[in-house]
Amino acid sequence: SPYKLTLNGLIAGGQLTFVCSYDSSCYRLETIERFMADFFAHLQTIIAHCAAKERPELTPSDCSSKGIELAEVEALNQAFDYPIEDIYRLTPMQEGMLFHALTNHHSATYLEQFAFTVNGKLEVSRFQESLRQLSARYAILRTAFVTSGVKQALQVVGKQRDIEFTVVDGSAKSVWEYKELDKQRGFDLRHDALMRVTIVQENDQRSHVLWSFHHILMDGWCLGIIIQEFFTIYRSLTSGTPLLLPPVQPFSNYIRWLEKQDAQQARAYWGNYISGYTQHAGLPKRSVPLKGDYDKQEHAFVLDTEMTEGLQQVARQHQVTLNTLIQTIWGLLLQKYNRSQDVVFGAVVSGRPAELPDVERMVGLFINTIPVRVTSGGQQRVSDLLRQVQETALSSERHSFYPLYEIQSQSELGQGLVDHIVVFENYPVTSEAMNSGDAYEF
Repeated sequence: SPYKLTLNGLIAGGQLTFVCSYDSSCYRLETIERFMADFFAHLQTIIAHCAAKERPELTPSDCSSKGIELAEVEALNQAFDYPIEDIYRLTPMQEGMLFHALTNHHSATYLEQFAFTVNGKLEVSRFQESLRQLSARYAILRTAFVTSGVKQALQVVGKQRDIEFTVVDGSAKSVWEYKELDKQRGFDLRHDALMRVTIVQENDQRSHVLWSFHHILMDGWCLGIIIQEFFTIYRSLTSGTPLLLPPVQPFSNYIRWLEKQDAQQARAYWGNYISGYTQHAGLPKRSVPLKGDYDKQEHAFVLDTEMTEGLQQVARQHQVTLNTLIQTIWGLLLQKYNRSQDVVFGAVVSGRPAELPDVERMVGLFINTIPVRVTSGGQQRVSDLLRQVQETALSSERHSFYPLYEIQSQSELGQGLVDHIVVFENYPVTSEAMNSGDAYEF
C-alpha cells in the first residue's frame, strides 16, 4: 500500500468493524492500540450525543452549500421549531430581493398574486391535501430565509412545512378586498410560509382561489410547473387513480452548480464588457426627490397579430431570436434619447444552465439581471447590429450567473450603470397557468 496507515470500516452481521493496517517500520503496536482505543472512545461519544437528541439534526456535512460552520448549523437547529432538511446559500437575485425586503419591510414589490374561479363543488380537504403533497415535492416551498446568527444570508429548508391555507366567507368581503388585505399583509421571509392560498367561498357551487407567493421562491418559468402539478394531484385524489409525476430535481442541485462556477473568470469577462463605458443611459423622467416607498404602476399595451408576425418574420430573416430583436430596437431607442451610439441597460435572463440535468423541471429562482451593451457605428446596418447583439448575448450567457452588484462595482457609474431593465419572458406555460383568472370546472 502507498499509505503508511489505512483504516477500513465495514458493517457485517449487523456489527461495525474497523481494521487498521499499518507499516510496522513506522509505528509500534502499542501506538496503534492507543490510537484505536482513542478512536473507539470518540466514536462512542458521538453515538451517545446523537442518541440523546430528541430529533435528528443537520450537520455541516449534510448541507448542500459547503463552508457553513457548525456553530451556524447548531444555531439554526435551535432557532427553528421544526426539523431542518437542508441549508444553502442564496442566488444573486435572491440576495437582491432579500436586501429589498429587509430595507423595505412594507413593500409588496415582490409579492406575486394570481386568482381563478372554481365552478362546482370544491372539496376543501382534497384541495388542502393537494397543496400538502406539492409542498412535500418541492423543497423551495418549505424554505425560510435567515440573516441573523449566520455569517451570510442562508435559506433553510424544513423537512415538513405546509403551504398556508385559509378558507374565508365570500359574503363578508369581496375577492378584491381579500386580495388587497393579502397584499398588505406581505411576507415575513424568516417566519412565514412563503406561499399561501385563500379560498373565498361564494356558495356551495362557486369559489374563488387567491394564490400568493414571494418572488424570492421562484420565477415565472416555475409557475406553469406548480399549477400543472397541483391540478394533476387534485385530479388523482378525486378519481382515486395513481399519481404519475416525474421525479423532482431539487433546487439545491443548482446551488451546488452555482458554487462551482469560476467567479474570477466571470468578473474578468464583465469587467472587459463594460470597459470604457462612462455615460449613463436612461429614459427621460422627472427629477424629483424620492418620497416614501416605490409607487408601482403599470401600463400595458398589445401589439396586434400583424405586428407580432412582422417582428417574428424579421427575426427569422436575420436568424436571431425575437428577444435579440427587441433588445436591439430598445438599444437604438436609448441611443436616440441619450444622443450616444453606446448604451447599457439591464436584461433579465432565465439563468437555467443547459448542462444541469432536467433544469427545465426545477422549481426555484434562477433568473438574474445582467447588463446589455448596444454599440453601433454611424454607417452600420441594422442587420449587422442584430447579429452583433446576438453573438454578444451568446458570449455573455456562460457568465450570466454573476451578481449584478459585482458587475456594477467594476464601473465608475456604480449602480448608475443600469438605469432600467427590459424583460422578455419566454417560457413554457401550461393551459392551467394560461387560464389563471378564468373559471375551472371541478
